[in-house]
Amino acid sequence: MLAGSLALLLGLAAPPATETISLTYEAPETCPERHEVQRAIDARLGGAPTRPLAVAVSITRADERRWRLSLGIRDEGQGSDRVIEASTCWELVDAAAWLIALAVNPEVAPPDRAAVEAAPAVPEPPALPDAPEKREPAVTPEVAARGTSSAAASTPAPVTDERAPTDARPRGGERNERAPRLLLAPAFGAVYGPAPRFAPALAVALALDWHPARLQLEFTYALPITLADREEPSYQARVELLTGSARGCGVLGSRAGRVRAPLCAGVSAGATRGRGQGDQVVPSVGYAPWLALDASAGVEVWVHERVGLSLVARGLVSLTAPAFHIEPIGRDLLNATPAGFSGWGRVVVRIR
Repeated sequence: MLAGSLALLLGLAAPPATETISLTYEAPETCPERHEVQRAIDARLGGAPTRPLAVAVSITRADERRWRLSLGIRDEGQGSDRVIEASTCWELVDAAAWLIALAVNPEVAPPDRAAVEAAPAVPEPPALPDAPEKREPAVTPEVAARGTSSAAASTPAPVTDERAPTDARPRGGERNERAPRLLLAPAFGAVYGPAPRFAPALAVALALDWHPARLQLEFTYALPITLADREEPSYQARVELLTGSARGCGVLGSRAGRVRAPLCAGVSAGATRGRGQGDQVVPSVGYAPWLALDASAGVEVWVHERVGLSLVARGLVSLTAPAFHIEPIGRDLLNATPAGFSGWGRVVVRIR
């Protein structure tokens, strides 16, 4: 009884396999996290004895549709480096977990996910241990690169493990890549057109980005400026503009690239607010509707995966001409120009 209890306690105290593996992991946020990679390695080893290894795993974009794994394994002064490409991060995590487990224990089962393309990045000083012949046909990254149709027909059903994260949850990398990105873009600039002079302005935009398409909603506030009658400068009005805009955009450049160029067109609607001021003007408040079509071109430079800096130039054509009538002289103080312009500098933040 005592011996059985002691064995049970020792079994419970056994450390995870990854405690003897020094793991360095780098990947975009849409890929699995470090602890999920560790769990995948533990699942592949299945509690088998381990030995110290230094492992570096790096996942980056190969292009718009594929990911690239750079895997380095160091063992007592010897090393091996591999580069593998696949369509999802999860496939690369599976491949990395299997290769790491194989370096520790050559008898681990091969991965059960679709094989991925692979090519060694550098000559491998020693090659990773091959799977034992009793598991023929052995699946290695080199074989996977040439195709797996024949191997799939002759390979026994792989051993599944309920603890493997790739079997217990959806592939988050695939889901995130297909979902639209939500962007928030506060901006500062100047507007000309709704009033016959430039006015400083603030704006904030929300956008859904399905690269290369983008749908954008923007709210703009042109700060108050003072307009005076040309013939009687003492007749004045303090005017400001609040608008909302809806735009559709096409974005030039790769989604994975750092530089992109959104081209947008849409409609803007709002109201101009004016308040009379001056010694001979009654300080009453009036509102005039404003409607315009606009088109813009911009450039975005993404300095971080979630943060970009942008410059935007926008032209507009007014469909209405807001004006404020001055009594008793019978003239309009504010006359919107038929065409206008605005320029913006903004920060683009990817929320998800």
